Amino acid sequence: MATNMQLMQRPKNIQPGNVPLTANLLELKVPSLTLHHYAVLIEPVIARRLNPIVVSAIIQRHAQQFDQISYGYDGNTILVTSKQLQGDIVDVEKVGSTDVTIKFEYKNAHTLDDPTGMQCLEIMLRSYQARTFFVDGRKCVSAGDRSHVTGGIELWNGVTQRVKFFNGRLFLNVDVAFTPFYESMMLTDVLVKMCQRRRDEHVDLRRVDAGKFRALGKFLKSVRLTTVHRKNNPKFKCVDVTDKGACDTLFGDDNVSVAEYFAKQYRPLQHPYLPCVVVKKKDGNIFFPIEVVKILEGQKYTKKLSDFQTADVIRLSARPAAERFNCLENRIRSMHVTSNDVLTNINVQVSDRFYECLGKRLSPPDVLFASGSVQPSRGSWNLRNQKVVRGVAVVRWAVLVLADESVSFVNRQIPNLVKICNDMGVRMANPLEVRKVTLENIEEHIKGKELVMVILQDKSSFVYQEVKRIADLNCSVVTQCVRKQNVEKFRDGSFCGNIALKINTKLGGVNFTVDIAQDELIVFGADVTHPGFGDLSCNSIAAVVSSLDKHFSRYHTSLRMQPKRQDIVEDLKNITVDHLKRFRTCTTKVPRKIIFFRDGIGDSLMQNVYFREIEAIREACATLHEGYKPKLTFVVVQKRHSVRFKGDGRDEIVKDKRRGPTCNPMPGTLIDSVGTEYNDFYMISHFALQGTPCPIKYHVLVDENNIPNFPLYIYNMCHVFTRATKSVSVVPPIYYAHLAAARAKCYVNGDRLDETEERLKDVLYYL
Repeated sequence: MATNMQLMQRPKNIQPGNVPLTANLLELKVPSLTLHHYAVLIEPVIARRLNPIVVSAIIQRHAQQFDQISYGYDGNTILVTSKQLQGDIVDVEKVGSTDVTIKFEYKNAHTLDDPTGMQCLEIMLRSYQARTFFVDGRKCVSAGDRSHVTGGIELWNGVTQRVKFFNGRLFLNVDVAFTPFYESMMLTDVLVKMCQRRRDEHVDLRRVDAGKFRALGKFLKSVRLTTVHRKNNPKFKCVDVTDKGACDTLFGDDNVSVAEYFAKQYRPLQHPYLPCVVVKKKDGNIFFPIEVVKILEGQKYTKKLSDFQTADVIRLSARPAAERFNCLENRIRSMHVTSNDVLTNINVQVSDRFYECLGKRLSPPDVLFASGSVQPSRGSWNLRNQKVVRGVAVVRWAVLVLADESVSFVNRQIPNLVKICNDMGVRMANPLEVRKVTLENIEEHIKGKELVMVILQDKSSFVYQEVKRIADLNCSVVTQCVRKQNVEKFRDGSFCGNIALKINTKLGGVNFTVDIAQDELIVFGADVTHPGFGDLSCNSIAAVVSSLDKHFSRYHTSLRMQPKRQDIVEDLKNITVDHLKRFRTCTTKVPRKIIFFRDGIGDSLMQNVYFREIEAIREACATLHEGYKPKLTFVVVQKRHSVRFKGDGRDEIVKDKRRGPTCNPMPGTLIDSVGTEYNDFYMISHFALQGTPCPIKYHVLVDENNIPNFPLYIYNMCHVFTRATKSVSVVPPIYYAHLAAARAKCYVNGDRLDETEERLKDVLYYL
């Protein structure tokens, strides 16, 4: 195996664009700069939030060594200095009652020619903000710029900074950022916020039940708190919250209630029926009524956000490009990103103007139906009077009501859905039954059907996942879930049309196509999904999908569980062999061309992917039969980056005259002039309904197929995401792999992943 990664070079015949764009990139002018890297060793390990405090204390104690030297600290294990220190530093700092040893151990000197040098420069460029603001990885956020979220959470707003190398020049990529924090407030106010369904709702604290007390305990576990009823108020971590009020919480040999104790020692409690915070001490538990306890300022929230909190975060952070860039300019000024003493000391200049470049506008393809073609407009098209390319017959199906909705009401809505499905070419009979069910008996009513529509009460993820688990694993039956509030939308032709697209796809039909078909071509999509933010569940899940027809409408799916945070698809060789055999079974041919789209890979993992996953694909082909060497195009798809673009808004239809144009780039915007020396490009293929569209970065690692105008080919593919009448933000195989991995969470059974029957693996049942 080769030891060096031979990356595809940028094509030399790229034509200049004519679409003016602004990127959130600030050009860096860096002299011949050498930065010095020290490892920060702290023993014993302390809470990470204390690291900067301890390191700062050591630097102040050794101020003479740091005289005329700029430094940056990443909050963990890396210290960067502008000059080499006189020697390693070893010192001891008292943290609480523990003596902690801190060592600054010299590692190496770095220039900007290597990745570590770029990382050191990033740390140095953030060092000014680190003195004043809260640093969270690459983000610097300010307590002075906050947004409130439901349930006792607030966002601290700021910027994220990253050094990037584009077109032979260095840039500082700066974008808006936020970090969730516990809001510093009295615990009674936290309880009110947790009980409110809307912000102005009055909550009668006397009626709050024990379930909410337990939820409060879960919310506050390990959170640092303080009391407010004494002159010297202690600080402590919450262990739990009692499920009884202070008047019923007893302690001591005399079994005195907490409420009685406070009335005697301090003052009567206003809310003796509210619970107490439990604090662990060596000689037993201490109880504080929540009305005298407050959350301490500056604690990052690391648990999983609720659906309501996530919706709040999206609402607060989703700004169109014009607003986003204005906000970013203000934060850059207020946080002194482009002008501060660190930049002066290391002689680095940061431009105060965003980088301007030229993009291209790709023309959308015609979307082909059985009844004719449609030209997309602003990334979308209409289903009116259209028939799907190949409709399925739905005979044995039922509607199961898992909500407090009457069967008669649901029955009245179904005929319009059936009519519209048939009008679109999906041959749907009337349902065999419409009945109420429970989670306990739903399985017996799912079995034996081709399709089951389940009416759900709300967005409850537990109920949804349980329905899918039962249907997929126990019954091998396709399901279509509809929330109760959407049942009346069955009168709406557009809503029913979208349901028809999902049903037809899940049962193996073809909705629409575009003219990109190539014989003997297979397209793969792969993604590895890790436990989410604040989710402490077990393993990661790898999902791989591959096309089974030339229209890219049918896909085979494989799912694997692998070790937590493992980014490489471990079993890719065997998975690829399985998919190639499946393609041969369905088409009677082996593919001569492979396009493999790989999601979820950062720049640091590119070499690992190159040597392990591409090699696994080649080994799989050799395993299929001797001499089989299909041409391979391997593309890394990157969504999680901070580069954004703003248009000039000239060709935009302005709906809100007061706010003006959004300046969001239009679907089909290609930016291939802002990249590295390798074969990569940014593309915006979707219309952003809210916020600023995130451009997808496509990095072509291998291209043996040499498809003409490959970016246009990718853009055309984005129009065949089979359940949407819109071009989507990323190529559908990646989208499907992501959805498959999300569905696989329902199949986790301890340390293994239960599997569906083979017949489901050949349809997109998880859409």
